[in-house]
Order: sequence, then structure tokens, then C-alpha cells
Amino acid sequence: MLLKQWRFYQSMNIKKNDEDREADIRDMTMRRSRIYPFFLVFLSALLITTMILPAKQGTVYAATPKLDYIRVALFIQTRDMAPSVTLSIAAPASIGLRAPEGVRNWLTVDSGMSVRFSVDQYRLLMYESDSLEAARAVSAQLSSALAARERAYVFRSERSGQVFYQVVVGHFTNQQEASAVRDRLLANAAVQPLVNGSAIQVLGPYHLTAGSYITEDEARAVQQLYQAHGIHAEIVYHESADQQLVYSVWIGEAVTPDQLNDVMNQALSAVPDFTLSIVDSSLPYLYRKTDYSDATPITHYLYNANNQKVWYSAAAPGIKVAERYGRTYRGSMELTTYNGRLALINELPFEQYLYAVVSNEMGGSFPLEALKAQAVAARTFALQQGMRYGIAHISDTTYDQAYYGYGTEAAAAIQAVDATASEVVMSTKDQKLITPYYSSNAGGFTSETAEVWGTPLSYIHSVPSPDEVAEQGRYTWYRVVLPNGKVGYVRQDLVMLSGTNKAGLQLAYVIENNVNVRPTPDTTGTPITQVSKGDPLVVVETVKETNAYSWISQLWRADALATRINQYARSSLNGPLQSLQVGERGISGRVKTVIANGSQQIDVSYPDAYRTVMGGLRSTRFDIEQTNDLTILGAGGKQVNVRNGATELYVLTGSSATSGEQLTGDYLIAVNQAGKARVGSLDAQFRFVGRGYGHGLGMSQYGAKALADIGYDYKRILQYYYKDVQVVKG
Repeated sequence: MLLKQWRFYQSMNIKKNDEDREADIRDMTMRRSRIYPFFLVFLSALLITTMILPAKQGTVYAATPKLDYIRVALFIQTRDMAPSVTLSIAAPASIGLRAPEGVRNWLTVDSGMSVRFSVDQYRLLMYESDSLEAARAVSAQLSSALAARERAYVFRSERSGQVFYQVVVGHFTNQQEASAVRDRLLANAAVQPLVNGSAIQVLGPYHLTAGSYITEDEARAVQQLYQAHGIHAEIVYHESADQQLVYSVWIGEAVTPDQLNDVMNQALSAVPDFTLSIVDSSLPYLYRKTDYSDATPITHYLYNANNQKVWYSAAAPGIKVAERYGRTYRGSMELTTYNGRLALINELPFEQYLYAVVSNEMGGSFPLEALKAQAVAARTFALQQGMRYGIAHISDTTYDQAYYGYGTEAAAAIQAVDATASEVVMSTKDQKLITPYYSSNAGGFTSETAEVWGTPLSYIHSVPSPDEVAEQGRYTWYRVVLPNGKVGYVRQDLVMLSGTNKAGLQLAYVIENNVNVRPTPDTTGTPITQVSKGDPLVVVETVKETNAYSWISQLWRADALATRINQYARSSLNGPLQSLQVGERGISGRVKTVIANGSQQIDVSYPDAYRTVMGGLRSTRFDIEQTNDLTILGAGGKQVNVRNGATELYVLTGSSATSGEQLTGDYLIAVNQAGKARVGSLDAQFRFVGRGYGHGLGMSQYGAKALADIGYDYKRILQYYYKDVQVVKG
């Protein structure tokens, strides 16, 4: 039916407006969806054939929001967190204080030199030794017992003419949190022998000062005096009352101000010549330590947790953040705290931020008009966020927009951003910016917000999308049955087809040694087993390699999937998982409800949450396959469904009609009257077969590529995916 309709459009050369064409496509799609669980893949071909390319549009000017600089959270408490960050750049850098009136530089860092920063909070002194190797070994072994936002450091301490290396774990917002982690570590059997009976001390952010000095040499002389008398002392950088940089000597790392009395008494008895006073808790500072955690010692600065803003900058782009996958960035870095945790904010010119976003979200190989559409959408999206994270406009993750820095920028993406400078997407109804949601691949049909998040948005509508372009260039994979009965996937180019068996199934044999058999049609995941040259296989399914358009999940056993559902759904299952099926679909074919055990709807906050509940699926445009949902036709026409309790199946042998051999094994291969094979099992197992990557709202990036390939400009691409909008220049 669809093919005939398509040819009819071609032969008659009917020129319909976009709304009429879209309605026709949707109508045919909906009719076809009653027969198949997925909407037709042919939609894209129809879309490309029947759409009439619009004329180029002129520039529309309007008053729009502006942003000269954007603040991007690389680490922040509400997204990713890190206990410390290590910065470097292949150019001289400056470290200073960012104040309301501007930045005041304190220190210069040599080109290529790494510097580490953390918040001066609570930490644990776990171990101390005069052997650097021993301290590093303890630090390395401790790391396996630490949470993601905890880290073990090796700091140098000099006392009474001897050098010690301290293993310190941090950082914690208060004494109670530090004590709880201490107790947790001590309860770990693997940690106890590491500390070797050492009393684990909680250290804190309260210090005494032995005075401030104009030069660092003066401060160092005082530091060495305390060290010679067995008192740990560090040099600290801060400003004087007239905002001049001074060098102070601080002693003590007390948990409370009251504990400083003991520190003071000990210090005064050892060195009575200096007046000691408690450090002002509001003072911005850099508390310097020497960090031996890595092969090469580096300077490690602790800064005040009370709203201090440390500014790290350089004249050239390329600041490297070791803890952020070693990525490099334009602009400057601000280190501060947010909700008591370290925050790292990358501040840079707004348009330069988009260079990386467009490169990371779409890639430099896409057509220029698609990249322009992405640039305008990304710019509009960022402007709509406001100061979403309190001290930052946006994060660098796909929760907002992928931003992986300067080192990932593509020349074509930069060209697209520059060509669309200041252009945004505005609603024609209220003359306001929209929030142009977009995803990698809509799986052939974009979604409406009501079927993703449960609430509608007027400018987000469901339209056909030519997304199968994502399959281009992908390998074909065979799902095969091995001689030992195992089932998995092998790549097509690693086997040779060789006729069929008596059941009409395709046979093949392996043409290379050590070929991995995979659980899904891609190279991710642990191989099931390996096969070697000459091994025979039975092919039961042919699919494309996992891609943004089509995918197949791992095979879940019922108990494992039930555990996942109970962990992530809003309420638990009412018993063991016996069956799972799609309940309701939205207009684009995305799943809105899933039913377990025939009657219990799996409770989620919004439909798109099924992606997480069901094991991290790429989209909600999926089917559910249950391996034991097989109906077997027996003697006399009797039908038995394996799912309904046929846990024992027998295969008759010889000519006997009464005796048989019990069927066992992990899998059984069923072949229907049409000769189509299906992998089944006696126990309940589930897999998800789907289309698309992401929520499917708004612009599909692969769909934009396909539209650009047939001549659509960026404005028309945006107006296709978003309803009642125009592109305007501020």
C-alpha cells in the first residue's frame, strides 16, 4: 500500500503543502502500525520523495536575549563531582582571585606545569611513613575502597629534620561526614592491614597564622623554624588589607576552633618567639601543599570553602583538566564551591562555546546546512537555560548539551556557528525563544512531549524523520546457533554462507580463527565465546550492526530484569516477573506504558523513564520479545504456550507416538510455517528491539543530515522539526 502511494505521488507529481503531505504520511503510517509494532521504515523514502524544497529565506531581525560569556559547569554538586581538579596548559598561566570588582592575579604558573586544587575542608589522615613508596602503595590500595567523590593523596610533611609522607583521604563537608567515612573504611577488612593499626585522624579547615610576610623567602624561613621544632607548617598565599599579595605561615589543621587551643599551646612551647592568631574564616587563600600522589610531584592548593573563587587563566586556549578525561578548553576556569562541594566552571565567549557543542553533538562530517541547524538549536537551547545551576548556565553533559572542549572542535562546525552568529529559533505565536529539544535519532518518527514527559509543548510535534541514514556503512551481523547450542552474533564478513538445512535454515561456517561471538550485534560487551575457522553455524537472524537508528538490547533473564525494575521503577513488582508487554503507545510509536504479568503497569514518573527502568535503552520506540512466549502445535491440533506452564517439552523419537526425549538446554529454535526461525527458551527471558537514540523530541540530528543531503537549508530543517517557528537574528 505504501509503495503504491509513493509511486502515485511520483507519477502525478502532486505538489502539496507541508501540512497536507505530513498528514498523508502520518495517515499511512498509522494504518500500517496496526499490523506491525513499529512504524514503517519506508517513511523516510516517502518523505524525501514527496517533499518540495522550499525557497531560501531572508534574514529576520528581532530583539532576542544576548549572552557574551557562558559559564559551563564541568564539575558541580548537581551533576558530576570530583574531590580535586588538576589543571595545566602549554603556555604560561595565572592563578588569582575573582572578586566582584574583577580578577586579581596572584601567581604565575610555568608553561606545561600541572597544578592541583581542592577545597580546604575535612579529610582523613590515614597513614604516615618516611617511605614514599610505602605511602604510595597504601594510597593505591585504598583507592579501591573509596567512593567516586573521594580520593587518596600523598602529601609531604617535614618535621624535626625528617621528611614524612602522609596518606590523606578527602574531601568532606563536615566532621560527621569525615567520621562516617573513617568508620566505613575501618570496617573494610581490606583497609585494616593497610593502616597497620594507625589511629586515623580527622583533619579540618581551622588554622593558626604565625604572621604574614612580603616575600616568600621570609615566610619560608619561619616555616623551616617550626618544622625544625617538630611542628607541621605550610606557606599560604592571600591578600593583605590593601589587596597586596602576602605570604603567611599557617600551622594546625583543626576540626573545630576549640581544638586550635591545643595546637597553639604546643606551638608556643616549641617556638615562643611568634604571636599566633586564628585565621579569619572568610579570608580567601591558597594553602599550599606538595602532592606526591602521582609519579611527578605537583603543587596542590587548598582554597577556602566559604565562597572563594579561584581564577585560572592563560592568554592561549587549551586549559587541560586531567579529571575531565584530559579534555582541553577555551576561556578560563573558576574554582569555587556549590552546595559544599568543589565546583569547576569553564567561562568562555558564548559563540566559542558553540564551536565544541556543534562538533560534539553532530560532528564535523555532517552537511553544512545540518550543522547550521544544530548551531542555531544549540544557541537557542543554551540561552533558554538561564543560570540553571545557580553559578553556571549549563553543564557539559548530555543532560544539557555535549561540550567536550577545544580539542574536539571541527572546522565545519566552527564555520556553521560563525555563519549563523546570533541566530535563534523563535515561536511565531508569542515571539519568544523556544526550547529546541533535539536527539541523535528519532527512529523514523519524532515524538511529542506528551508521550515522553507527559506534558505537551505547542512547538514540539510528531513528524516522519528520515533517520535510517544512520545505518549506512554499518556491518551486517548474523544471529547464529553454535554446535554447543549457544546463541549469539557474529559479523557477516567473518563467516561464509553454505546452503540450508532440512528445516530450511541458512547454514554458514567460520572463515577466521578466534572470532568473538557477541551477545548483541556490536563489539561492546563481553563475548559469549569464540569460534574458529571451519566451525559450523546456523543463521537464525540477519540484522544491521547496532547504530543510532536500530538496536537490540542484551538478553535479560527474568530475575535480573525484575531486580532492575524494582530498583528503578516507582513501585516494585507484585511477584516474580513472568511476562512483559507494551501496554500503550504514543502517536510516534513510543512506549507510554509497560505491563508486567498481564495486569500490573510498571510505575514510572514519565514515559521516557522506561529507558532507565529497562536497563538503559536507547529510546522508548521498542518492542519486547519474550523468549518463552511460544505456542507449540501438538498432536491432534492441541496448542501449548510455553509461557503458560509448559516447562517440560518432549521430542518424539523413531516411530513411537508415546515415548520421547525430554528437551533441555538454554535455547530452543522454533520455525513457523513460513520458515522463519525464532530463538526461544523454556524459562522467561526478555530482549528489547528498538529504533532511535534519545528522547526523539524536536530535531533528529540524523534526520537533519538526510534533509540537508537532499537540499534543505538550515532554516527549513528547523521549521520542519519545530512547529510555528522562525529563525531570527538578534
